[in-house]
Amino acid sequence: WQAHSVYQLGLEEVLAVERIKASFHIKNEKSMAQALKTHASLPIHSRSDLQVDGHDLQVWLQQKPGAWIEKLLVQIEGAVIEGRLVNNKDQIKKWVESCHKQKKKY
Repeated sequence: WQAHSVYQLGLEEVLAVERIKASFHIKNEKSMAQALKTHASLPIHSRSDLQVDGHDLQVWLQQKPGAWIEKLLVQIEGAVIEGRLVNNKDQIKKWVESCHKQKKKY
């Protein structure tokens, strides 16, 4: 199990997949153990665990609400899950400002 897959599905869905696999005799104890280990090691388990929200992004980038917020939050989630970004408001702000300078637009 990859971190991003476990994050997107959530632990309950991952365990359901493992139960289905077991019902077809595709049981793999290592797979179940890996899924549990991966879930436990995730820095966040849902978007609400992020230390920032859409309002923070609006303030930092001085932009009006729009679809860009969702896109940027997805990027932040991915970076945090993959370990490229620490789930810390100041760190995320620096990362967002750096990305914004490079792209100028989301």
